[in-house]
Amino acid sequence: MARLSDTAQPMAVERAALPTGDALNREPLTAACLIAIYDSVDHTCTIVRAGLSEPYPVLPDGASKTVSVPGGPVLAGSDHAPFPATELPMPAESLLAVCNENLLENTPVLRSLLRQGAALPLSEVSDRLSYALRDRNDTEKMLLLARARGLPADKVLAVALAEDAEAVPAARKVARRQLSAWRIGEEDVFTTELIVSELVGNSVRYGVPPYRLRLIMDGRLTCEVRDAGASAPRLKHARVINEGGRGLFIVESIADNWGIRYHNEGRTVWAQQETAATGLA
Repeated sequence: MARLSDTAQPMAVERAALPTGDALNREPLTAACLIAIYDSVDHTCTIVRAGLSEPYPVLPDGASKTVSVPGGPVLAGSDHAPFPATELPMPAESLLAVCNENLLENTPVLRSLLRQGAALPLSEVSDRLSYALRDRNDTEKMLLLARARGLPADKVLAVALAEDAEAVPAARKVARRQLSAWRIGEEDVFTTELIVSELVGNSVRYGVPPYRLRLIMDGRLTCEVRDAGASAPRLKHARVINEGGRGLFIVESIADNWGIRYHNEGRTVWAQQETAATGLA
């Protein structure tokens, strides 16, 4: 969110520098935004908002509650306060609604319809809301709906790892066993074992326990290693004479994508790869 605001700031400066006769000069450039990231394995949702009203979640059984999601300033505004992130539990099949200020006056109606539509397709919920909340004026309205989808338990492997070098061979072993159950091709198994070795080894060497390995099979294969460290792993280009320092360089070379997520306590380094299944159902 901070990067979005930094990107929008020069645009706002350009707008303010337009000639006084230009109509756009009299309209300061700002934007509201909300980012929600859903973890379909842990069933949590992390939300950061800038200017928009707080989201409204509805659980699969129709129960709802007001959640406190502290907001940051609007994008490209004069306020440079930070954008706090809020993580909240969200079971699979929950509904999340986000609206602009112009709909808040209809909050009771909005919440009632969302609770009634907890088990309905989003398209039907959207239609019901459109008809119920329309009025005779041209006030701009914005309502976004999203439904949380969880992954089946048999598509995820999560294991705690030892707090020493023994974590590396143990992680490779458990990964190979799980990939065999998923019927992943041998070439991809070799690649995944190498990714697991490098990520776990890097975490044990530079991170802080506890360590956790997670494999996720959802179209693509994702390997995640989490620890309690707060520092950012660095991609190094080791020299020929160096014995170490190649971990993330190797991962970048063989994975389709990789990155780092930060949590309130710790970080997760992940890597994704396309795989060829040998009869995966």
